Amino acid sequence: MNDLEPLVLEAQAAFAAAATPAALEDAKARFIGKSGRITEQLKALGALPVEEKKARGASINAAKQQIELALQLRRDALAQAELQRQLQAEALDVTLPGRGRGFGGVHPITRARERIEAIFGSMGFDVADGPEIETDWYSFTALNNPENHPARSMQDTFYVDVKDERGAWLNLRPHTSPMQIRYAQAHARRYAGASSMPDIRVIAPGRTYRVDNDAYPESDQGLESLRTFPVTGDPPKNWRGPYLRQVVPLDPWGRAYMYVSPGVANPNAYDLYSLGKDGKPGGSGEDMDFTSWNGAVITGRS
Repeated sequence: MNDLEPLVLEAQAAFAAAATPAALEDAKARFIGKSGRITEQLKALGALPVEEKKARGASINAAKQQIELALQLRRDALAQAELQRQLQAEALDVTLPGRGRGFGGVHPITRARERIEAIFGSMGFDVADGPEIETDWYSFTALNNPENHPARSMQDTFYVDVKDERGAWLNLRPHTSPMQIRYAQAHARRYAGASSMPDIRVIAPGRTYRVDNDAYPESDQGLESLRTFPVTGDPPKNWRGPYLRQVVPLDPWGRAYMYVSPGVANPNAYDLYSLGKDGKPGGSGEDMDFTSWNGAVITGRS
């Protein structure tokens, strides 16, 4: 046994007695710190003869390696003990059932739209999609609805505080019909100069924005149900309901529109009409009878 072995044993015992990482670092400083006992041994090598210095240095380095190994083992042991303590403090009962994560689904409207697109796509139709903020020209003028057309009153509802190049306010499209114009223009450009132009086959699903209170059941019974609640019996075959919560639209003078069936514009549907400002059949100017959408004069109706 050389004189360094007792020093190694003493260091191993001191490390083993350290109960915390801080105490372990204090013990390390006593042996291999800047002023530790092994460090002092290394400093003393300078006073030894060359041959003795070589042998002594090898012994000191071997002792230092043993002490460092003991230090590392004790560090690992303390870290493992701390981990076990934390695991016990934060123990989970793994026998409990797990919490399943809920999964969302595609909205029914989206699913229906995708199915419609797939069906028409299988028949060779394109699906056209375009801007929801449209110009006045695409939303109305190009569809034969000029600025003074009565049909605009039921459609051009929402505007954006921006104007197009023609000076007209942009609007949230009230229907997807602007895509008919856009697609037809693109179709014409695509086949410009060709010997023949294929037919247009396209659908244009998408969001629209307007006060949609102009859709009613196309029958006497269906329209009358807007005034009488509730409807009894089976609905008619051309019932588009349910519309029981709809309100009969009012004319410009605050009276509910009346109706005739068969309609004048469409004998297979119905017409809503007003008796004008005076509320009496006939008349002229503001007292003239008119339908709610095309201004046609209706007389002799009640």
